[in-house]
Order: sequence, then C-alpha cells, then structure tokens
Amino acid sequence: MEDLWLRDERPRVLVVDDCLDTVESLCRLLRLWGFDARGARDGASALEEADSFRPGVVLLDLTLPGIDGLEVVRRLRGDEAGPQPLMVCMSGWCGEDVRRRCLEAGFDLHLAKPADPEQLRQLLLSLTCAVPERHEAGAMQTAGMVDHDAGV
Repeated sequence: MEDLWLRDERPRVLVVDDCLDTVESLCRLLRLWGFDARGARDGASALEEADSFRPGVVLLDLTLPGIDGLEVVRRLRGDEAGPQPLMVCMSGWCGEDVRRRCLEAGFDLHLAKPADPEQLRQLLLSLTCAVPERHEAGAMQTAGMVDHDAGV
C-alpha cells in the first residue's frame, strides 16, 4: 500500500473548516512550513478534495455546512480503495463525549481550537516523518484539550 505520508517531498495536508479565514491562514502557514496544503469549507467539498488531492493528513473541524465532520471522517474511512490519511479533529468542541464520538467516527487525534501553531507544526512534522499506526479504540490522542459545556 502506498504511504501517503512519504509519497513526495511535500507532505499533503487538507484543511477543512467552515471559516474562510481559518482555511486560508492555516493553508498559508502550512505552505510556509513546506507542506502542500489545500482547503475546503464544507463536508461535500472536503470529500471531493480528499479524493482528488489524496492528503496524508486531514485537519477537520466538526461543525461544517451540509455534511458534518463526523460524517466526513466516516465516509473517508469507509473508502478502502487507497491509503488512509491521518484524521485530526481540529475543533472547539471538547470533552469526553466528543472525544468518544470522534474516535468512534474514525479520527486519530484531537486538537482543541485555537491550536498552538508550534504544537501543530511539531505534530505534523512527527506525522510526516514516520507513518503512524492507526490508533486502537479508546486510544485516540488529544492535544490542547479544553473542556466546553456544550456538545456537538
């Protein structure tokens, strides 16, 4: 199986968020760091972009117009035609219930927004230097978690 993380000199990252400023600023920052980055602002566009761009890492918000982030990750995980990208939930929604739902849907990691840029850079560098193993149920990693009272 082709390793998406090691396929080329510029690892591919797909940024999915309904906020245009977030997509544009993250893509710009990722390109400065040497990544090949593209963005999408809704669930349907994320699925189309993932199919054509074939990213090694997807930074995906939960709250999207149309198809939400949980359904996007389920659909991407259901497509077994090719290598699976590492799925990173990047959302302001946090807490045990959210982490459980993210894990069940197929996310590998959770970053609370706003993500610390240096933490994100280090995470992406570590992920693109060695192909990560898919996390087992109950072992999803979290970074920068901040509990919110509301749920998804």
